[in-house]
Amino acid sequence: MIGIPMTNSLFDSGQEKELPPKEPDFEKGLNILSLFDGLSGGQIALDRLNIKVDNYYASEIDKYAIQVAKHNYPDTKHLGSVIDLKEEDLLKMNIDMLIGGSPCQSFSRSGDGTGFDGKSKLFWEYIRVLKTIKPKYFLLENVMMKKEWEEVITEAMGVQPIQICSSLVSAQKRQRLFWTNIPNIKQPEDKNITLSDIVTGDREIIEDNPLVLDTQPKLLKIRNATKQGYLYAKEGDSVNLEVPTSKTRRGRVGVGKTNTLNTACNYGMVKNGKLVRLNINDYEALQTIPKDYTATVSENQRRKMIGNGWTIDVMCHIFKNIIPKNKKVASQKIDEKWLSETIRLGKCIVSYTQEDDEYVWIYFAYSDSKRDFKRMVDYLKVKFYGMIVEYKTQKPLLFASHSSHQGNDIYRWEH
Repeated sequence: MIGIPMTNSLFDSGQEKELPPKEPDFEKGLNILSLFDGLSGGQIALDRLNIKVDNYYASEIDKYAIQVAKHNYPDTKHLGSVIDLKEEDLLKMNIDMLIGGSPCQSFSRSGDGTGFDGKSKLFWEYIRVLKTIKPKYFLLENVMMKKEWEEVITEAMGVQPIQICSSLVSAQKRQRLFWTNIPNIKQPEDKNITLSDIVTGDREIIEDNPLVLDTQPKLLKIRNATKQGYLYAKEGDSVNLEVPTSKTRRGRVGVGKTNTLNTACNYGMVKNGKLVRLNINDYEALQTIPKDYTATVSENQRRKMIGNGWTIDVMCHIFKNIIPKNKKVASQKIDEKWLSETIRLGKCIVSYTQEDDEYVWIYFAYSDSKRDFKRMVDYLKVKFYGMIVEYKTQKPLLFASHSSHQGNDIYRWEH
């Protein structure tokens, strides 16, 4: 069973029962503490869900990640290293939710294998803070790891981990474990997003790469360290470009998606029969981070923090379960018969109003149009009437409708 508290929960001391955590005030806004905050992906997810935040406290030591977070969220209260957080200061914060992804280098299969003896020992700082503040909600994220290490974390957290792959909500295969007491978390529905969906327009063509052993129409023969010695990458597949002359690297080809991004963020893909290089905005899109969110630092630092970060739409999928069922996430012409919600995706703002669980009216503000609109409709999984407007001018561009006939989706567009 997943997401179910264990009997030896860290809050169950066997002594006199403590008072339960206070209920979050969604109208005033939540107090969030993010440990190992990085580029502040938790803040992006909360913002995307339109969950109001009163105070967002962030523990982070990477100056470039702090710079990016401050640029996008100037009100972020940065606290420095988790090691320096004092009990008396933590208790004053009145935290509603604790989140964090403790360092994974010592747990990761591609890491140094030192487990709790390496950098990943900072997990115990997360536990220290969690025991101190006892928030209503908590979430810890980390990589797939040896079962013995996973069991130690599970014992300390008091809940079983939930395994979610980013490929369900993005064009990246990224398996992660989440230990959380947020209720009712199920696997996300597969949005069927491929690399070709997010990599549009021209990209730099890579010539004479030693990874490419042979070229056929829309099919590349890629060096791979197996007995066979190669894999085929077809149109839309990804190719890991790291250490092209390596005699040990396997799994270079990703079918329709990239494999897990790391701090190098070094991928190509087969596009129009050529091997092309993904750019920095592609890596942001693979993590469902808003375009140019990381643009205030160098490209090397952008790649590093993107690779270290969370897939934002996975976090949205989890965080949405803290929203009370009777809470109106946004306000737009609501009475007893109407339900309204706002979903933010970077600069894309979608408002929709639903009546009788049948059709919805969608107001879509974005500089792009049909493809993103259709993707949002697929995300909402609704029949709709709607309008696309230009993001800056709010000028109507298209009127649209969507229905289904014999199981097939029908989209109609009118200028």
